[in-house]
Amino acid sequence: MTRFKPKSKDSTAMHWWSIELTNHHFDSADMVMLSTLLSQHYAVDFIFELIKDKRNSRFIEAIEDQLNHGQTIAMALKPYLPHAYRSYFDGLIQVLPLDATLTQCDALIQTKKKQRQFWIKHTLPSIGLLLICLIGMLLFRSFGIPMIQSLADSFHQSLSWITPLDHALLGLTIGLMLI
Repeated sequence: MTRFKPKSKDSTAMHWWSIELTNHHFDSADMVMLSTLLSQHYAVDFIFELIKDKRNSRFIEAIEDQLNHGQTIAMALKPYLPHAYRSYFDGLIQVLPLDATLTQCDALIQTKKKQRQFWIKHTLPSIGLLLICLIGMLLFRSFGIPMIQSLADSFHQSLSWITPLDHALLGLTIGLMLI
């Protein structure tokens, strides 16, 4: 979650020139390190000292404060998880220990990213080809069929079959666009 805060501690008024964007959750690299060290049975205090830096020191201190007040590590950590982890975390923490939950969350997120890349890689060319075909059909209907009809009229030929073809082509184009 990102929040806006004034740059100066003295001022309570927030002005557009004194706003900085702050980050209030761990990033995925911190989560991987946290889950790896938890699975190797390191102490939570030691892990927080390892991953503590300028960016995340405020919420590590908040988590440590919550732990000192008797809250579990999972519940203290939950508000500071990355957004992608939160949906998986709620379900997995009920059946798995914290280290396995964080590992599985990361694995699920990585799998989701790979699937998204796969589908983009394999469906984008097909969708592009479909759009090019639809544009070609519309252009042929707009320019090709009227030219064929005018050419036939100039030779005094009847092309009564072209009108149903024109309507079928229009119906096919609209049907494909709706899909």
